[in-house]
Amino acid sequence: MRRAGFHAVGVQEIASAASVPKGSFYNYFATKEAFGLAILDAYWDEIERDHLVKLGDETRCPAERVRAFFQGLSQMHADTGFGPGCLIGNLALEMGNTSDPIRARAAKLLRQWEEALAACLEEARRTGTLQSGLEPRSLAAILVEAFEGAVMRAKVERDAAAFVRFEALLAVFLPQLATAAPTQ
Repeated sequence: MRRAGFHAVGVQEIASAASVPKGSFYNYFATKEAFGLAILDAYWDEIERDHLVKLGDETRCPAERVRAFFQGLSQMHADTGFGPGCLIGNLALEMGNTSDPIRARAAKLLRQWEEALAACLEEARRTGTLQSGLEPRSLAAILVEAFEGAVMRAKVERDAAAFVRFEALLAVFLPQLATAAPTQ
């Protein structure tokens, strides 16, 4: 679904990929839409496990945590050749006007992402390293929106240039990133 889209992948393809009979699909999911919700949740679990945890790494300063988080996501996209994009963004764009449950789940996941980022940005504000008149929650929303735009651009252009520009944007709000060596 990340490669072809929700509507382009049929239940038969899903069942075949899972090596189960097509009828078995409906033992697990009442509808294809329910499957879409489950894959959003599974994708989010991966993001939390592999990337979101970096925002809470108190061995680093908040700015470095934010950088490490976004660099990890950027690398995840690079590792797949940029083509698949973000499953949350893909499904939100494809299904947002036709499936209220998928739209609502995507919105919920974006809010969770913003909340985790806002908590780290709040710490940066408290320590005086956040250079912005914006409240951390508003800035978190802007950064999520900008990053999702960078994901789309990287998907179209199949390169990391949009992520490099995004990191330059981070340095505007967290200026110590402009002179600090990138972390991995």
